[in-house]
Amino acid sequence: MPSDEHDRLVHVGDIRAQSIAVLDALTVQLKAVGATWDDVVFRRAYAVDVPAFVEHCVRDATFPVPWNRERLSPSTLIGMTALANPDFLIELEIAAVIAD
Repeated sequence: MPSDEHDRLVHVGDIRAQSIAVLDALTVQLKAVGATWDDVVFRRAYAVDVPAFVEHCVRDATFPVPWNRERLSPSTLIGMTALANPDFLIELEIAAVIAD
């Protein structure tokens, strides 16, 4: 979810900034369990504006590594009419596999 460490919404109205905030939070969570984006085996994005997500997040050459790399994990993009908070424009779900 595009929120800060206190669960407050960030970047209202800016799908790219919300996406980066979510990716940053997921990066912290991956690191906490000893994983990196290279360990991600699946990703799912929920977006209320699919064309904006594709234009400003997926196709943006400056977008963070998890979406622009040579070896992407399988992914799904699902268009939604709304998310848990009406100001959320994007939610991301990932699964990572790491050795013991």
